Amino acid sequence: MSKLIEIIAGIFLLYLTACQQNPAENQAHRHNVQEAHTVSETDELPGNSIYHFDYTWTDSHDQTVQLADFKGRPVVISMIYTHCGYACPMMIQDLKNIASEFDSNQTLPFELVLISFDHIRDTPERLHSYASAQQLSDQWHLLHGNADQIKDMAVALGISFEMSEDGDITHSNRKILLDKNGVVVYTVDGLSTPAIDFAQKIKTI
Repeated sequence: MSKLIEIIAGIFLLYLTACQQNPAENQAHRHNVQEAHTVSETDELPGNSIYHFDYTWTDSHDQTVQLADFKGRPVVISMIYTHCGYACPMMIQDLKNIASEFDSNQTLPFELVLISFDHIRDTPERLHSYASAQQLSDQWHLLHGNADQIKDMAVALGISFEMSEDGDITHSNRKILLDKNGVVVYTVDGLSTPAIDFAQKIKTI
């Protein structure tokens, strides 16, 4: 438990540094994930890597996934929920805009990971329907986990949220870039933010 606390504290300190530097504060699917995992299993992760959280998630294809499965490629990660009527669709559009900065005829050089805030309603089946409605490719990974996993990842990513009794979720809107080892290297807060700066950061990894 103390190790987990150390990891969270390290990631949070990195997040504070990233915010100060941030100028924009305002089976086929499973095969794709496994291809992304190109770093040797024995490679030691940096101490502030998100991938130290070895939770098992379930994705929109009802496949089990660990975040470390994405090791070896940059990852753009955020948190949403499918019953969100305003902010979350805008977040997805922001991420689509980032993806549009790359050649549409080629596979994106990064993965997109969305963790749901809503462990009750956002079942894998619901996430699958949502991904289809949003026309998201297999490089978009929508993940379902339990309440404790979601809380821990929100803390690690610097994303705040609060669930109300009527099912609405108040949350911050943050886009996060992880390097190939799962270390937070760039964050952007807010919605309708410029895509080009984020895309340029991805290209430097």
